[in-house]
Amino acid sequence: MHKIIKKIEKIFNGMNEKNQSVFLLSVIIICVILVCIGVAIEVYISNKNENSIEAKVGIGNTKSFKEYESIKNNFNELFTNELKCDQDISINKTNPDKDIVYSGYDLFSKNEDYYSVIAKIPIVNIDNPKIAEINQKIRVDFYDKADSIMKQKDKYIDYNVSYCAFLNQNILSIAIKASYKEVDKNEKIMLKTYNYDIDKLESVSLDTIMALKKITKSKVQNTIDSSIKVAYNYAKEYTENYYKRKLNSKIYKVKNTENYFYTNEGNLYIVYSYGNTDDSNEVDVILFD
Repeated sequence: MHKIIKKIEKIFNGMNEKNQSVFLLSVIIICVILVCIGVAIEVYISNKNENSIEAKVGIGNTKSFKEYESIKNNFNELFTNELKCDQDISINKTNPDKDIVYSGYDLFSKNEDYYSVIAKIPIVNIDNPKIAEINQKIRVDFYDKADSIMKQKDKYIDYNVSYCAFLNQNILSIAIKASYKEVDKNEKIMLKTYNYDIDKLESVSLDTIMALKKITKSKVQNTIDSSIKVAYNYAKEYTENYYKRKLNSKIYKVKNTENYFYTNEGNLYIVYSYGNTDDSNEVDVILFD
């Protein structure tokens, strides 16, 4: 480098004054061009990274994290504790004065030392033995839990339950979400769904709803796989104490997917709520609209 500078200096000293001025101006122009190129490259790399983040967090049918956040927010807003139905239905009810699904348990109880329980827990108002079994499951999973919390005197617990219910033609879908938080511990969000054919008086499988929407099993599986992988990568890079999803877990297979529901507008939601089995409040939502 020193020898190169010496050679340039020798060439420069051998120039007349006019050529020296031209030489210096040329050097200045080249430096300005190089700085501009450097800035342009930095902006390009920054935009590329930003776009790669947007692509990386695309979930299901979405293309960006912002869109996925919108899906999750809309998902949470579904839990209005009421039935959404756009059709007239005639069915044998257990309680003729109530809707097909209504808040059978409406709990609002607080003890400043031990608990806060706010829970609206649904009952399916159809006179049928199989429906009675569903109602019993709901009671055991959610009401009995709330009741045990209100009886304990070991620690302070926040427990909240809400639900959404939909009737689309003959398919009744219910999703119940509960948040459980002990003092000084992580919040858990648990979610369970119930899908029932009110004409055939039987449970409705995910395959049945996929067939109604005319989407193939392979498409659903590919969407689940890519969605969970992207959710994991984003959480790993940007979230503190993220839930470590096991990407090869059998829970993500279509045949093993337990929680899904079908709305009155014909949207299929597939939901993985990790608080069902672990201490986590993370929920992955995949929408097929």
